[in-house]
Amino acid sequence: MLDCAKSAGRLRVDFEPTDPAPLVSAMAQLIRESTPDTWRRHRAFFRDGLRA
Repeated sequence: MLDCAKSAGRLRVDFEPTDPAPLVSAMAQLIRESTPDTWRRHRAFFRDGLRA
């Protein structure tokens, strides 16, 4: 699935299978400590950073 997303230009080519765990952990911490508007804005930054 990752290779397909990378080939299609939907995911950064340097994204590795081990990357999601720390990213999800960081996002969970942000959600716990933020207002809904703030964490949604940061989620957009997070998604944009993964795109190719």
